[in-house]
Amino acid sequence: MSDKRERVTRRQVLVGTGAMAAAFGTVTLSSCKARTTGKWDQEADIVVVGSGVGACTAAVVAHESGDSALVVEKAATVGGTSAKSAGVLW
Repeated sequence: MSDKRERVTRRQVLVGTGAMAAAFGTVTLSSCKARTTGKWDQEADIVVVGSGVGACTAAVVAHESGDSALVVEKAATVGGTSAKSAGVLW
């Protein structure tokens, strides 16, 4: 990680949020099964807990800033509360 970071603009957050909402709206991942067994060892600059629109936006912004991001979700599907609300922001 570098000491100098660029500021994230409101436009970047809105673009990332819109892109993620579109991706989740067009792709359904409900048939994916979560892994319950196995060992893994992963390193990342940023760990994002959850996979809702806000969390995925944070991961995209981290990636665009040159950092590696790891998204961790406890549910069997991606999307968190955003998926439960069918992508409608409330």
